[in-house]
Amino acid sequence: MLSEQNILPSEAILERYGTRLAGKTIFITGVSKDSIAGELALQLSNVNPALLILSARSESRVEPIVEKIIPMWLLDS
Repeated sequence: MLSEQNILPSEAILERYGTRLAGKTIFITGVSKDSIAGELALQLSNVNPALLILSARSESRVEPIVEKIIPMWLLDS
């Protein structure tokens, strides 16, 4: 069983691995509003990937995440 001490917060993960992902193509499956993959997509969108590909069973599952990511990217440009 994992304890809270074994789980790194997202900030620590991004700090540790984010620079490795900058400029890379990232493909995430199972994206939806309340999923781990959806949160991962939001977090990894901040590491400046060259291409972020999001996949789900239907477009309606991905749309809420895309609607959050696009404004963040527009603010950065």
